[in-house]
Amino acid sequence: MRRLVKIMVLKRPDIVKTTDAIGWTPLHYAALRGYLNVTRVLLNCDSSTLYILDKTGMSALHVAACAGHTKVLKEFIRRRPDACDLLNDKGQNILHYAILGECIFVVKYILKTAKLARLINEADNDGNTPLHLAAIYRIEDSIIGSFASDPRVDRTAINNEFLHAVDIYVRRNFKLVRVHTKDKISLSPTRSHLSIILLILWP
Repeated sequence: MRRLVKIMVLKRPDIVKTTDAIGWTPLHYAALRGYLNVTRVLLNCDSSTLYILDKTGMSALHVAACAGHTKVLKEFIRRRPDACDLLNDKGQNILHYAILGECIFVVKYILKTAKLARLINEADNDGNTPLHLAAIYRIEDSIIGSFASDPRVDRTAINNEFLHAVDIYVRRNFKLVRVHTKDKISLSPTRSHLSIILLILWP
């Protein structure tokens, strides 16, 4: 495939900037499939294609982050370090997308890469940090735990609804069980949920 793409790019270099009905370029699709060699061919032709956003404001970096293709994401950032600051129409960065895609390896890569530290507590248009999104979309506990345990994560951040991530997590994961006494509510968290709550609340 790499050879075929290389031939096509040599014949028509402008093809790397063409977009389809949803605004995706060949680079978006290479990122989706995790084709590292194809990605390199496209970037060698014109690395500025990394800045092309689709109709929802999503870049090829967002696609790679959500799909869990760490090697492709690394290549993107190596070529164009400032591209990691690209946001979609909701104001979400690549860490938001890695969380939404439940891609633990991408999350860990971003956390251990010093130059990406600014993404850790960045809020989207709704004021949600990546930790908020993890709670909102009921992301796997192991991912929330791994993320929340990083000392740089701001557990005190509030979104536009004045909610902390732990507030959202509690709402979504605690079962409200009405007992016989009128207006009394019993909370019954699972042990794993409780450990996550404690992790978010205390460093």
